[in-house]
Amino acid sequence: MSDASTVAVLGAGALGTAMATRLGGTGHQVRLWNRTEERARAAAEHAPGVTAVGGLGDAVPGAAVVITVLRDGEAVAEVMTVTTSPPSTS
Repeated sequence: MSDASTVAVLGAGALGTAMATRLGGTGHQVRLWNRTEERARAAAEHAPGVTAVGGLGDAVPGAAVVITVLRDGEAVAEVMTVTTSPPSTS
Protein backbone atom coordinates (compact mmCIF):
# COMPACT_ATOMS: atom_id res chain seq x y z
CA MET A 1 0.00 0.00 0.00
CA SER A 2 1.56 3.29 -1.05
CA ASP A 3 -0.92 5.55 0.67
CA ALA A 4 -0.50 5.42 4.45
CA SER A 5 -3.29 6.77 6.58
CA THR A 6 -4.04 6.98 10.28
CA VAL A 7 -6.32 4.26 11.61
CA ALA A 8 -7.76 4.04 15.12
CA VAL A 9 -8.46 0.51 16.34
CA LEU A 10 -10.63 0.40 19.44
CA GLY A 11 -10.19 -2.94 21.16
CA ALA A 12 -6.96 -4.86 21.73
CA GLY A 13 -8.31 -8.37 22.03
CA ALA A 14 -7.13 -11.12 19.69
CA LEU A 15 -8.94 -9.76 16.62
CA GLY A 16 -8.22 -6.06 17.27
CA THR A 17 -4.55 -6.80 17.87
CA ALA A 18 -4.30 -8.89 14.69
CA MET A 19 -5.99 -6.16 12.64
CA ALA A 20 -3.82 -3.40 14.13
CA THR A 21 -0.65 -5.41 13.55
CA ARG A 22 -1.55 -6.14 9.92
CA LEU A 23 -2.51 -2.52 9.22
CA GLY A 24 0.68 -1.25 10.82
CA GLY A 25 2.68 -3.72 8.78
CA THR A 26 1.20 -2.41 5.54
CA GLY A 27 2.28 1.18 6.23
CA HIS A 28 -0.65 2.64 8.14
CA GLN A 29 -0.09 4.57 11.33
CA VAL A 30 -2.31 2.76 13.84
CA ARG A 31 -3.49 4.09 17.20
CA LEU A 32 -4.56 1.15 19.35
CA TRP A 33 -6.87 1.79 22.31
CA ASN A 34 -8.24 -0.61 24.88
CA ARG A 35 -10.18 -0.05 28.08
CA THR A 36 -7.27 -1.77 29.80
CA GLU A 37 -4.39 0.40 28.65
CA GLU A 38 -1.74 -2.20 29.51
CA ARG A 39 -3.31 -4.64 27.06
CA ALA A 40 -2.97 -2.10 24.23
CA ARG A 41 0.63 -1.34 25.24
CA ALA A 42 1.56 -5.04 25.26
CA ALA A 43 -0.05 -5.54 21.84
CA ALA A 44 1.74 -2.55 20.31
CA GLU A 45 5.14 -3.32 21.81
CA HIS A 46 6.38 -5.44 18.88
CA ALA A 47 4.08 -4.17 16.15
CA PRO A 48 5.68 -1.68 13.73
CA GLY A 49 3.38 1.23 12.94
CA VAL A 50 1.17 0.60 15.99
CA THR A 51 1.08 3.01 18.91
CA ALA A 52 -0.89 2.28 22.08
CA VAL A 53 -2.86 5.25 23.36
CA GLY A 54 -4.39 5.81 26.76
CA GLY A 55 -7.68 7.45 25.87
CA LEU A 56 -10.26 7.73 23.13
CA GLY A 57 -9.27 11.38 22.80
CA ASP A 58 -5.82 10.17 21.78
CA ALA A 59 -7.10 7.53 19.34
CA VAL A 60 -9.99 8.95 17.36
CA PRO A 61 -9.35 12.62 16.43
CA GLY A 62 -7.72 12.92 13.02
CA ALA A 63 -8.04 9.23 12.16
CA ALA A 64 -9.09 8.53 8.59
CA VAL A 65 -10.76 5.30 9.74
CA VAL A 66 -12.03 4.13 13.13
CA ILE A 67 -12.45 0.38 13.62
CA THR A 68 -14.28 -0.95 16.65
CA VAL A 69 -13.47 -4.49 17.73
CA LEU A 70 -15.30 -4.65 21.03
CA ARG A 71 -17.15 -7.35 22.96
CA ASP A 72 -20.70 -6.57 21.78
CA GLY A 73 -23.10 -3.85 20.67
CA GLU A 74 -23.52 -2.61 24.22
CA ALA A 75 -19.75 -2.09 24.56
CA VAL A 76 -19.63 -0.24 21.24
CA ALA A 77 -22.54 1.99 22.29
CA GLU A 78 -20.86 2.72 25.61
CA VAL A 79 -17.57 3.68 23.97
CA MET A 80 -19.25 5.77 21.27
CA THR A 81 -21.27 7.78 23.79
CA VAL A 82 -18.36 8.56 26.09
CA THR A 83 -17.42 12.20 26.05
CA THR A 84 -14.04 12.27 24.38
CA SER A 85 -11.44 13.97 26.51
CA PRO A 86 -8.62 16.05 25.06
CA PRO A 87 -5.44 14.14 24.22
CA SER A 88 -3.23 13.44 27.20
CA THR A 89 0.00 15.36 27.62
CA SER A 90 2.06 12.36 28.75
